[in-house]
Amino acid sequence: MLTNYIEKDIKRKSLICDFLLKNKHTHLDEVAEYMGASRVTVRSDIQGLNEELEGLVVIQMKSCQDNLEYQCLLQNGTTERQVLYKLYANSMFLKCLAFLLMNEEAKGFTDFMDQYFISHSHAYRLKHKVEQFLVETDLKLENNRITGKEYRIRYLIALLQAEYGLQIFSLEDNEKRIVDDFMSALNMRINVDSLAHNAEGHEYFRLLISMVFKREIPTSAIILDEQCQKYIESSRFLDMVKESSKETLERELGYDFSYNDYLYLMLIYYSTNFSIVDASMKRVELEQFNTLILKEADLQCLVGLFEAYFGVEVVNHSLFRVALCYFLKKTLFNLQGLIPSNERLLDKKYRPLYLVVKSVLERWNEMSERPTMLIDSHINYLTIHLYPLIYKWDNPVPICIFSFNLINFESCKFQVEQELGRKVVVNETMFNSVEELNYVLKEFATEAIVLCHPQCEMTLKKSVENGIVIPISLGFFDRDLEDVESAIDSLRVTEYEKRLAYLRG
Repeated sequence: MLTNYIEKDIKRKSLICDFLLKNKHTHLDEVAEYMGASRVTVRSDIQGLNEELEGLVVIQMKSCQDNLEYQCLLQNGTTERQVLYKLYANSMFLKCLAFLLMNEEAKGFTDFMDQYFISHSHAYRLKHKVEQFLVETDLKLENNRITGKEYRIRYLIALLQAEYGLQIFSLEDNEKRIVDDFMSALNMRINVDSLAHNAEGHEYFRLLISMVFKREIPTSAIILDEQCQKYIESSRFLDMVKESSKETLERELGYDFSYNDYLYLMLIYYSTNFSIVDASMKRVELEQFNTLILKEADLQCLVGLFEAYFGVEVVNHSLFRVALCYFLKKTLFNLQGLIPSNERLLDKKYRPLYLVVKSVLERWNEMSERPTMLIDSHINYLTIHLYPLIYKWDNPVPICIFSFNLINFESCKFQVEQELGRKVVVNETMFNSVEELNYVLKEFATEAIVLCHPQCEMTLKKSVENGIVIPISLGFFDRDLEDVESAIDSLRVTEYEKRLAYLRG
């Protein structure tokens, strides 16, 4: 969400750069389509990136018919995150936010203007944008200093440093090791040596933990919302966190943590993507959230809305439940705007479903006593996990067989059912007249597939009113199967789009 407040040209360049880094070979048209921008704008941005990121990356370009192909190569051991840091370093909005966050002495705002040689009007526009961001994250600005609940301040510090590269405080190697030991004590799959050499993915998590001993304001100043504290205290993992903390953090630091320190560490685990004990954490979380849903009318309402839109099979599927669990984790503690989120654009194929999911969540917000902040990346996560379920639970495609003899019919029916399984339902009738076939086809809610001998193809294509005619051989070869599956996919996409149009109203 914070990325949305950054200057538009910097945000656009960072998205393009991220896309190029994630797709080692890509074309100008693909980048332009992804960004929803013109080829001229994207080409100009990429040329600018090559100059701006000199020494960090090289973006190679070669002509490919009427298009341009790009390959982005990291240089001199540079990481992807360091490349993005270089782009974010140009953001005056981020610099303004960092100044107001660390302005412990409540200096005048003119100090910020003088430091960066910017005009009065520009500086106050930046300050106003910061205030808008703070309102959304339950923080505020007082005497040119960001204030609010201590744990929220810590999350903002970690976000700015880990995701955007603003150096607010430093961690010594031994401090990193202490935190890494704690992490590995809780999750046996973590290799401390690999963390030491490639800690980029855990940096946000590491920074949050380190603030237990790096912040001058003690954790005892942290006051969690009553509902969140009760939820954390009910967790089976609280004792595990205490034990691991005593064995690593507290022993190395030489002092005992308070109860609030343990609650803070649990808050980090539950509000970020990091798992405590491998896959078992996700199972326990899922059980805990399912219990919470049964107790909370607000959450029952959300599940009910999804069920009304997508059906009970989808809502009860483990894939959807895990995705919903993730979404609730991100909303339960109201930290959405302070947790790193994938700001990348969603693939266009998900866009129609994204609009439906967003509509469901907005309806939930209207009905809820505690409206939640909706972040694109969280809606994207739900959308991506719902997408395959929409297809999985679609009604099977009806298939009719136009045949001149019973042996041919039974053989074809058997092979279709064996090869395509639950994707299709084969009509039990053997059709040998167009009139009878059309009569049955009219009864189907959607188009059907009509399989026939190649000699009948032209006649049926002229006469069939509600079906896709596919000629097949008696042997039902692979090419026949490919034709049928292609037709099934086409019908499902059409049905899927109709369903989404209906859901959008």
